[in-house]
Parts: sequence; structure tokens; C-alpha cells
Amino acid sequence: MNKFIKYWHQLGYRITLLTTAPSEDKKEIITNHTDSIDNYSTIFRVDHQEIPTPIHKEAEYIPDKFIGWIDVATDKYKSIFSRHTPKAIITTVPPYSNALAAYILSKTYNIPLIVDFRDPWNKIDLGWIINNRFLRSINTLMEYMVLKQAALIIIADDKDHLPDYLVKGDRWYNKTASITNGYDEEQFNDALQGNDNSSDFFRISYVGSIYDQETLDNIIAPLRYWHQKYPDDLKKVVFVYAGSSKLILKDSFYFLHGVDNKGFLNHQESIELRYSSNLQIFTLPSYIKEHIYTGKIFEMIRTPVPILAICKPNSAPAKLLKKTNTGTAFSYAQVYDASNLLKIHFDNWNNGIEKYSPNKDEIKKYSRKALAEEAMTFINKAISSHKKFN
Repeated sequence: MNKFIKYWHQLGYRITLLTTAPSEDKKEIITNHTDSIDNYSTIFRVDHQEIPTPIHKEAEYIPDKFIGWIDVATDKYKSIFSRHTPKAIITTVPPYSNALAAYILSKTYNIPLIVDFRDPWNKIDLGWIINNRFLRSINTLMEYMVLKQAALIIIADDKDHLPDYLVKGDRWYNKTASITNGYDEEQFNDALQGNDNSSDFFRISYVGSIYDQETLDNIIAPLRYWHQKYPDDLKKVVFVYAGSSKLILKDSFYFLHGVDNKGFLNHQESIELRYSSNLQIFTLPSYIKEHIYTGKIFEMIRTPVPILAICKPNSAPAKLLKKTNTGTAFSYAQVYDASNLLKIHFDNWNNGIEKYSPNKDEIKKYSRKALAEEAMTFINKAISSHKKFN
């Protein structure tokens, strides 16, 4: 939402943002951040409203442990509305208490409601899961009420997956727009184009979470198979990792020249690391649903380095790679095929051959500026439709 606001401001829209006050340790960061959201909107900040609970009890509150935010947000907005009435109320979830606060305001003031779902609500399979059947039914009713009230629903995945994303998903098809995550073009500036990825070693990078042992195995298996067939190749290969996973151990990659574990890197450093590699690895564990993208895949397709993916063949990331011609996806069982492609990329590098031709026009569609413009087009249509029928 912060990125959307930045680009909407550039398009000439005036944005009023209600959010929480930053914690003490983050105040200085926000104050000194030259690209802060404060530069692009009028901000009202209120105290953070969270119910402190043990982890195992977190899902016993509906819609989540931020329910205290609802009263605070609605009360604060009443004073904001006394100065001017907005054309629309835009809310983003999670947390899902945000949506309930916006629903109340939309009903009270008859202002069109725009709900941005970065993650599913009741259909989510990781985090904020309510296990109690009775509470879950109430939570489902809450989501249904919000969806019914919404003039526009924005989801971060493809609309074809609405039944997997929203309660009674098919019912909302005509008022739902798909606005995926994306990348910020300014972070991929000319300076990065000169990033030196020439080296005596073929650098394979993985940036982000190693979810579990399965994820690590997805990375290692094709490399190990390649080593079995062409052991001398791997003497010129380095695996570069950026993240906080404790599963990355040099012993797991004993057959490579080396492992360069960078640990946690900030956003810009991660992009620079991608640029300095010769091949990017992407993988998701098998329990991740097919319709789910991860934010890093969009930055990977923007980085001018080919991608080898291990994931479900019909998954959203696999389709994105094919559409943008930025890489190849293999199923979890295609270890042999994945290892062969590793060999091909290595041989091309070893022989000074460049064979990477991404679809740049398709990639540009996923810049956050383009996505923000597309989202605002849908929002303006929803506002016009609301005025017409009210």
C-alpha cells in the first residue's frame, strides 16, 4: 500500500492515510528515510492496538489480535471526515481488523469501499488461522459482509483462483481486480547495470527464505545430480545465499567450490547480489498452493539473470516465468531435467555465450508504477459505479 500511495501521489491524487504510530526503535528510521510515505500523503497515526497473547492463543481472537484497532480507527476517522469526505475508503489486509473498520465507515458514511487483499482472509493456509469452528464461522460471516459491501475487491493473485482466495469467491468475480505484487524500477537503476558478474566462478544465487528441509532439497538435488555426471564442473561453481536460514550449511554443498553465505541483506543489497550472479534459483515447498506468488519472483524477473525454478508446473510463478521468458520451471520430480539445464547454463557461461532474451515488454507490466496506475483505473470505475447506483 505504501508503494501504491507513492505512485498515486505522482499521478496527482491526494491521499489521507490512517495508520499506527511507529515503535520507538523505528521512529528515527522513518524520520531519516528520504522516500518515506510521509512525503506522499497526509498521515494520521494512532497508538498500536494489539492484544498481547501467547502464540498458541493468537488465533482465538476474531478477526485477529488487532481487534482493538477497529474502535480506534473508526473514532479517528470521524474527526478526519469532519474536515472533508473522501471519494473512497481503501483498506488493505492483513490484518483483517483493517477491513472491518473500513466496512463500518463505508456503511456509516455511504462511501465506496475498496478492499485490497494481499493475503486471503478465511482461505489463508498459513498464519491467522482460526481453528475453533464456531469462531471461524463468525469470521467467515465478517469476510462475507465486507466483500458484499465492497465496491471493488483487489487480490494479489489471478482472478481464476477466486474460489481459493475469497469466501464465496465466484460471487465477486465482476467486482474483483487482480493486481499482483511487483518491483520498483528505481531500484534497478543504471548503476546496477554495471554490476560486475564476471568471475572465475559460476555464481548461483538464492535470496530469501529456506522454508524447510524440502526447500533446501529442491535446491541441492539438481546440483548433486550434475556433480555425479560432471564433477569437474562443480569445482568452478559457487552457491551464494542471502537470508537468515540456519539450514544453509557448507557441508550440504561439499561438492561445490564454495558457499558464500551473506546472511541477512537489506533490500538494495539483495538486488545487487542477484545482479552479480549468473543464475538465480527459485523454489517453493510442495504444500504452497498453486495460485500463490511470492514477492521475490517479481524482482527476480526484473533482474537480467536467468531463473531456474523448482515448483508446481501449473503454479502462478511457473506461468509467470514462461510468460516473461525469464526462466524455466521444473516439477519436484524433474531433477534430471533441472540438472541438465544447470549444465547448459554453465557451459554457456564457460564458453562466453550469452543466451538470455527476456520479454521486456511483459516484464514492464509488473513495475509497481504500472500496477498502481492499473489499480487506480479500477478504483475510479468503482467510485463512478457507486455514485451511479447511490
